[in-house]
Parts: sequence; C-alpha cells; structure tokens
Amino acid sequence: MMEGASFEEAVVPFGPGDLLLIHSDGVTEAVNAADEEFGEAALVALVRENRGLSAAELVERIIAAVQLHARGVQQADDVTLLVIQRAANTAAA
Repeated sequence: MMEGASFEEAVVPFGPGDLLLIHSDGVTEAVNAADEEFGEAALVALVRENRGLSAAELVERIIAAVQLHARGVQQADDVTLLVIQRAANTAAA
C-alpha cells in the first residue's frame, strides 16, 4: 500500500468466541458539536460492554453510538467496520 513501508507479521490465536474488529479512522475520529472525537477508548469500552452480541449486532451498536456522539455534525470521513467473530461452540459433530 505504501512504497518502502515495512510491516511486522505475527500469528495471533483466534479462539472460540473471539472477535476481530477492523475500522476506518472515521469511527474513532467522528466529532461532536464540541469538536470532541469519539475516540479509541470509547470504542474499546463499547466493544467490551457488548461482547456477547453477534457480529452484526455489534456493528449496529457501534454505528448507533458513533451517530449519537456526532449528532447534528457533518462528518468529513466514512464510518467503515468489519467484525469477524468465531463461533463460541466449535464442538465436532
């Protein structure tokens, strides 16, 4: 993506019930009328509080929270989310 950039590769275990959240900066940088960003801390807290939701429900909850935070303010960036969740029950048949 960026010429000359170097990236570190790692393997991270992805166990039953784990989820991966990928988001654009438009999520954390969404501003309210006081020009305050939604922020990473709010996103992390929201995900932790709603960990039991399905991936689709979590996306809806995050988008709703960002929209509520930014109510009435035209945003300059997109809000993009991808949530991948491994099923909690992976017992073999």
